[in-house]
Amino acid sequence: MSRCVSLLIQTWIVKQLLEVLPADMEAEAKAELNKKAHSVVILCLGNKVLREVTGDTTVVRVWSKLETLYMTKSLANKLYLKKKLYTFYMLVGRKTFEQIDEFNKIDLDLANIEVKFKDEYLALLLLTSLPASYEHFVDTLLYGRESLTLEDVMAILNSKDVKNLEKTRSHLKYVARRSNIVFGTLVR
Repeated sequence: MSRCVSLLIQTWIVKQLLEVLPADMEAEAKAELNKKAHSVVILCLGNKVLREVTGDTTVVRVWSKLETLYMTKSLANKLYLKKKLYTFYMLVGRKTFEQIDEFNKIDLDLANIEVKFKDEYLALLLLTSLPASYEHFVDTLLYGRESLTLEDVMAILNSKDVKNLEKTRSHLKYVARRSNIVFGTLVR
């Protein structure tokens, strides 16, 4: 579960507490509880989201606005998120883990509005989002397997990314050694 959703769930609990706090609780204590809950929510929001709730001074108002903006189950929102998932494409040159994170964010956004996909389907969508340079990699993963999970695909992509990083570092060390030998110094 994402940090934001966890926070919203926590805020919902606080919202419920604020509505059913004992009548004999002092108004000052209630205000302090609201202030603390509000500050926790505000501190966890990114700048873009924070601008959306700047004028809201209570945790209940912030919660309601966030729910309206980001947890809407409207047809337009569902279609927008599905289109974003179906047209997701990994770009050459960007870090794989960043792109996987973006893919997971789209999936979580859909799950938050109760649109869920089978794991195998998500794995296939992720594989089809890979650049053409991954064609042999995709073929190797798809054929000769009984099942395919999103976790498997992400783990293999991450390990491939690490392997490529190590290969690049090794090559850079080799180039540095060669250039140092040419210029008269030997570095080990």
